[in-house]
Amino acid sequence: MAQRAEKLKKHFISFVQTGASGSPNDPLNRIIIFCNFSALIAIVGSMTVAWQLSTWGIEPSYMITQFFTAFLGGLLILFNVLGHHLIARIFTALVINLAAWNAMFFFGKSFNGYLLFFAAIAFSILAFGSQEKQIRRFFIFVSILGMPLSDWLYAEAILPVTSFHSSQAPFSLLITDTMIVTIVLVSLLFIEKSNSEKYEGELKALNAQLEDKVKQRTEMLKKANHRAIKANKAKSQFIANTSHELRTPLTAILGFVDLLQKGGYSKEQHKEYLGIIERSSKQLIDIVNDVLDLSKMEANKLEINRELVNSREFFQDIEMLMALRAKEKNLDFEIKLSKEVPSHIFVDPLRLKQILVNLVGNAIKFTEFGEVSVQISFSSTHQKLLAKIRDTGPGINPQVREKLFRPFSQGDDSLRRLHGGTGLGLALSFNLAKKMGGSLELKESSIGKGSVFELEIDIEHSYITSQTPLQKNENPVKAKPIIEGMLKGKDILVVDDSPDNRLLISQYMKASGGHVDMKANGHEALETLKKDPGRYDAVIMDLQMPIMDGYEATKILRSWGYSQPIVAFSAHAMTEEKEKALRSGFSSYLSKPVTQSELISRINDVIDQRP
Repeated sequence: MAQRAEKLKKHFISFVQTGASGSPNDPLNRIIIFCNFSALIAIVGSMTVAWQLSTWGIEPSYMITQFFTAFLGGLLILFNVLGHHLIARIFTALVINLAAWNAMFFFGKSFNGYLLFFAAIAFSILAFGSQEKQIRRFFIFVSILGMPLSDWLYAEAILPVTSFHSSQAPFSLLITDTMIVTIVLVSLLFIEKSNSEKYEGELKALNAQLEDKVKQRTEMLKKANHRAIKANKAKSQFIANTSHELRTPLTAILGFVDLLQKGGYSKEQHKEYLGIIERSSKQLIDIVNDVLDLSKMEANKLEINRELVNSREFFQDIEMLMALRAKEKNLDFEIKLSKEVPSHIFVDPLRLKQILVNLVGNAIKFTEFGEVSVQISFSSTHQKLLAKIRDTGPGINPQVREKLFRPFSQGDDSLRRLHGGTGLGLALSFNLAKKMGGSLELKESSIGKGSVFELEIDIEHSYITSQTPLQKNENPVKAKPIIEGMLKGKDILVVDDSPDNRLLISQYMKASGGHVDMKANGHEALETLKKDPGRYDAVIMDLQMPIMDGYEATKILRSWGYSQPIVAFSAHAMTEEKEKALRSGFSSYLSKPVTQSELISRINDVIDQRP
């Protein structure tokens, strides 16, 4: 007997869980189980009531609603089996409402009928979510309307149709009916409790997650704010340092220009003043180039362009350049190449030179007596070029070593005030070395005795390993290109909004034998070239001008079929600006400031390369 009861229990549980998946405690599964349970009650209950009514002599035609209720109960179970849970819920709402009307239909103003209407309202609220709110509103309206409508029908003596009042029903039937209704309502209460617990748990979990995220974000904001304050302070210091470094050469340039304008100086003084102006101008360009390189580095747009370089000639050029600076301070200086260094190396010569000039320049700048030396070696095992830069300068305080390679900072403010500098050289050199597959570090430093920096970069080299020692040149003189008469008989159109630039370029051109016409903007250039397109051998076009800039003017010229060389001339020195200009139809690109030899050579080249 016990086994049969257990078996029936399992079958019952399996039946009411039809269509549910997962835990029965899940609110959605509870609604499915409730729908199946309601169907079972509807089938058993309606058939029981139909049987009882038939024993009282009620005509079968009056019991059609009982059979229809049982039929709907069977359908909703079928829809749950098929996975159509929304349709099953709709049929459940219909079954509960129909059960309420059955009670009113046969027994008049039935207490259980009212309870079933309330149960239908509760089920509609629980079973239909926000996505089915139209269905929910419909069934709530139907259930609410059922109660006053049944009252009116009772008042008009239309119900009950059998003239059989519930007070005449057997006590056992009333108790059974009440128990069924009570079970339905209690089941709905359990579903509501489950939903509340689930949503409360989810809300607590979400609150906990939100609190964790707020804590994390707050901590991140604190760190970011701290970094921003430090970065802002460092950049403010950098701006102050840079302003100082810019004003120093500017003061010299403006001061000696003023002296030259007033006159009354000897020929030797004239030459000296011009030399000071030239050196100060180059110093300004170096500062601007450092800032540009740093911005490229931070934007990750600095590119490494490798090419095959004669190592002996490359290091000899650097030695000749830096020897002049060392000589001014009476310092001994030399670059030593070990015999293992290949005769040719595949490297970016511009960036390697920039690193070495920065390191050697710093060593010379901070060393007051003694020597500066550079030892170049090669590791064939790791394919690395090694450079050790040694000086007998003041050394570097251990407290400032950790910020030595940071942008916008210098090791010692007192040394910066004494020797100048923006604090960008080492930071740029450090990042360039990393870009070239190597490293830069302070290897040794002793206060009062000097420092040793070690540079290491990846290189590709030829298999020619013979090496000629560097030749000493006491008076190095760089060869200058011969530009006199290079543009003789050539007509050049210069387009620039700056009258000073137009005058300077025209004087450069005329000194080389060229004939120059000048215009202030792209519109004036178009008017001139439209009248006589073949007149000029080349056009020098500034990129940024009022009324019409160089880009627009060149675009229009090329659309006309103008094929003469157009050279872009701009104060922008960024690689992307050059690439943009070449894509826009320019034949070549020159960045300001430009030397006479560079300008004349470039114009001569583009004219010679005409198709």
